[in-house]
Amino acid sequence: PPSILTYSYNSKLVYVTPGESYEQAIDFALESFPELRDVDRSLICLEVRVVLNSQAERKTARIGRMAWSPVVATLAQYEIVEI
Repeated sequence: PPSILTYSYNSKLVYVTPGESYEQAIDFALESFPELRDVDRSLICLEVRVVLNSQAERKTARIGRMAWSPVVATLAQYEIVEI
């Protein structure tokens, strides 16, 4: 698993350590982007860009709370996680 991820929000990038849980990952997003503090945390989601097997186009996949740990384990060092 990566030791650092890159959070992206409104064209800003911030390096963060991966949260041990989805809730901690959301906490890190709130800490990294103060403009999110007034947003209800249930409305904040984490997404990654994925390439499906034979398709050249990239799609965005939302990371579900229950899938956070297994998904993070497959991400590359410095991979971008969109908020």
